[in-house]
Amino acid sequence: MIAGGQLRSRGAIEIAKPPRSSACPGRRAVNFGGWLFDAREFAPESCPADLDAIVSGLTTAHRRCAALGSGYLPVVIPAKRNLINVTASSDRGWMAELNGRLRDVDDVELMQLFGVLRHANRHGPPFHRTDADWNDLGAFFVARAVLKEARKRLPALTPPSLADLHLRAVAGYRGTLAGLPTLELLDGELVSSEADVPVEDGVETDTSRLRALRMPVESDLAQAGASHVRVYAIPGREDHPRIAVVGDSAAMPVVLWLAECSGRTTFFCSEALPLAQLELEAPRVIIHLLRETDLLSAALR
Repeated sequence: MIAGGQLRSRGAIEIAKPPRSSACPGRRAVNFGGWLFDAREFAPESCPADLDAIVSGLTTAHRRCAALGSGYLPVVIPAKRNLINVTASSDRGWMAELNGRLRDVDDVELMQLFGVLRHANRHGPPFHRTDADWNDLGAFFVARAVLKEARKRLPALTPPSLADLHLRAVAGYRGTLAGLPTLELLDGELVSSEADVPVEDGVETDTSRLRALRMPVESDLAQAGASHVRVYAIPGREDHPRIAVVGDSAAMPVVLWLAECSGRTTFFCSEALPLAQLELEAPRVIIHLLRETDLLSAALR
């Protein structure tokens, strides 16, 4: 049930840096201004956003988490193209309207990361040119902001300090979009392109400086649902609160930083909440990382 990764031993327990997202059949990248973007970010909207359904889905998710005794923190992941100023942003007017509607709902708020990632630029680029999602520096600031918000519900959680940001340089970095069939935007249309994006100097988390270890997954937790599961914990901190993260590959580098600040952090690779597994895990807070396209889909309904 555990996704593949490069493991190394620390005593009898394995520690791992989560792998970046693997290639999907038919996946393509868009080359714009020397940056690569996931082509799905340029897909045209087929219909207006059903804001009522999104609000209902978030409210239902909150209610189901509350029934498990867990707080629910949904976090929206902005598209990379909306944060890199080399191409026109997609229409996000529906997001402003959604936020307005959620202000009238008592139970749930949707945390935004747009400003968080813009601020992270003060400390270095939060994106690599050839990755679909944020890099490890960007993931640190996402984790820091998420924990600040989660701390309002669970004061025992302490966000990582800037002194905890341990990165190392990676020469000749090639991200998850490098090597994919490439398109370019000409006169509003995506057409095939032979242009390539050269390698760059990147950064990655220095995992030797991290304390959280990857732990074995209990068989009942793994078998309770179809979601892939990863568990991280810091030995000797069993009295600290446990948290769960639900999301896709973008969440994985964030999980490493979150695990440094809790007693146990469990990652479920899933768009929708894996309720049976969450009931067994019984986290104090469930952090649900959702792409904007997830909100527009039926993932929550």
